[in-house]
Amino acid sequence: MWLKVEFSVVSLIRNLNSKSVCRRSRLGLCVTILSLLCGCSNVNTTRSHDVWTARHQSAHPLVGKIFSTRRARLVSHQEFLDALQLTRYILLGEKHDHPDHHRLQAQIVAAQKGVRAVVLEMVRVSYNQRIAGAQTPDEFRQLSEWDKSGWPDFEIYRPLINRVFELGLKPLGGLPPKSKMIAAIQKRTPNPLDDESMQRMRSIIREAHCGYADESLVRFMTNVQMLKDRSLAHELRSHAGFGRGILIAGNGHVRRDFGVPNYLKETISVGFIEVESQKNTPESYDLSMYDFVYFTPVFDLEDACAKFKHRLEKLPKHPSQSKSKSKVMNN
Repeated sequence: MWLKVEFSVVSLIRNLNSKSVCRRSRLGLCVTILSLLCGCSNVNTTRSHDVWTARHQSAHPLVGKIFSTRRARLVSHQEFLDALQLTRYILLGEKHDHPDHHRLQAQIVAAQKGVRAVVLEMVRVSYNQRIAGAQTPDEFRQLSEWDKSGWPDFEIYRPLINRVFELGLKPLGGLPPKSKMIAAIQKRTPNPLDDESMQRMRSIIREAHCGYADESLVRFMTNVQMLKDRSLAHELRSHAGFGRGILIAGNGHVRRDFGVPNYLKETISVGFIEVESQKNTPESYDLSMYDFVYFTPVFDLEDACAKFKHRLEKLPKHPSQSKSKSKVMNN
């Protein structure tokens, strides 16, 4: 980087000293030299045409920035895309109801070459055969029964789905069938994780359920989480064949400590993280579970536990065990 800047500055200085350069041109050259010398110490990772749907914390200094945990520094957008191009499997996380996350995913998918498969957490494997007949994003929406699935509005995923079709591909499901998820209640799921990773996953599941999950439910959710991750890895590997593949899933599924990377080699994991008002540097966040972190504004200020409690209150007062398990598995 510095060699390129030095070469440019030397060339500009030579032009500056040339007798054929007028006073106005000299002033312009001076401004250019100053911008080269001053700008090279700051990596601008945000592209000027990014328009955020989420408005909360949109002026935060990290919004639009990309952090590499391997390099321990912010990287440019092009460095980020170049790194992704060198890996076989790209795992793109998300906060499911965040429109900007899906817009950024669409940009990343469009920039990659040699992609043979794009697998979604939001669609069950059992729908893949019928999805194969979809010719448009709207047909995919219909054939996957998206509007009945309980996932966020299809329209916020549309930029991503459109890009997949533009690549000549069909989005594929990676979520295991309900029958396998129900079976996870009764049997022990094969576990490739060490004790520390298992305890971390269980702790995050407890926190996500805001104190409403007893230990039996935590064990069940842990088994389901591992079953999902194993299924997502299998579908991505199978459909990509000898080519490259991209996974679209929640941030929890693309984590390196207990997610899909434990079932699949040659991966790069990207977490899309909402900024926090009192944390203005990457070092303020725990980012070690991802290879890259893309910082975005906050979409929804409502307290997550208050929202979870509201959802629980809408459930039947005396649900059967099977119905309550089904509700958990669809979330």
